Amino acid sequence: MSSRRLDSPRRKQQIAEAALRLLAETPLPKLGTRALARELGITQPAIFRHFRSREDILVAAVDHARETLADELSQHSQCLAEPKRGIAALAGTLLDFAETYPGLPRLLFADGTEDFPKLRAALNRMISMQNQLLVHWLEQGRDAGALRSVDTQAAATLFIGMIQGLVLEWRRTGRPTGLRARADRVLAIWNAGVWRDDASDAKEIDRDAPASRREGQTGKKRSCGVDVEFREIDVRPHLDAGVDPLGVILDILKTLAPGAALHVAAPFEPRPLVRLLEAKGHVLDAARLSDGSWSLIVVVDGLSAVRDLRELESPEPLQAVLEESAVQRPYVARLPRYPRALEPLLRERGLLFRILETSDRSSVLWIAP
Repeated sequence: MSSRRLDSPRRKQQIAEAALRLLAETPLPKLGTRALARELGITQPAIFRHFRSREDILVAAVDHARETLADELSQHSQCLAEPKRGIAALAGTLLDFAETYPGLPRLLFADGTEDFPKLRAALNRMISMQNQLLVHWLEQGRDAGALRSVDTQAAATLFIGMIQGLVLEWRRTGRPTGLRARADRVLAIWNAGVWRDDASDAKEIDRDAPASRREGQTGKKRSCGVDVEFREIDVRPHLDAGVDPLGVILDILKTLAPGAALHVAAPFEPRPLVRLLEAKGHVLDAARLSDGSWSLIVVVDGLSAVRDLRELESPEPLQAVLEESAVQRPYVARLPRYPRALEPLLRERGLLFRILETSDRSSVLWIAP
């Protein structure tokens, strides 16, 4: 019974949300497990069934905030492919979130967080996600000719600093209502400095850009390029460094043609990433592996679903691959183990394929279009 409680994601989420609520009025040094237990109506030992330390609780609170922000953005799926609307949605989401959870800005700007390296890394991941989304949208706007001649990274940094400044001013003046309305005039100044202001300018293409970028193409060829078409990334080193891997993943996806696939190894379920990439039209399949890690497969432009054959008994996975891949390509499947007997059969058929063994010794098979 207790082990089930220890693994309860719902209780962990409740504790993280309680920490965010209490931070609205409680200085960071005074936020302890006793206060959290009183807020939730549970015992103090119950907190430690789920978290080893106060820092772990704060990290969970920041990660919960980051996931919630990504979830909010995914509700504006029509904006994710339109740079200007996407950035406007991000601004509104950040400001609304600051009003709903005023404890998050307190945590972001609190003294003493340098004593908590895991907390600093979690905060850095949250800011990094925002920065990378902004750069991605600004580059999309530049490719469409809608962006003025600006440094996209500098523009993203200015945007984040502007939002943080608005929130600090809002807190200084006693957190009056209407934070988003107070921000409209400031955001208008940033927009005027970044976006072209008429339809004819918006149609103008950056003549210094490579032709492949102007035309929205990757410029990649597929001739024998299996490694170009099926890529993999382990995001754990990025997360440990406090960097949200979203930008790295988006950069990889830019190089892949429709029907290609990307495998992402992660220490936890990447729900925000799944929602954001689904909104961009990709097919995603996230699975928890037997070793507790997570495996995410992204099929570019949604040309194929991912078949999960891990529960089939041998030789059923092999038979299913041979039958299904004859009528469906690209073909992507999860297999219970590395399919050594399948490799020569796929070669006999003249297929381009790639097999990746995952951390729990299962595998992912990709067969090219």
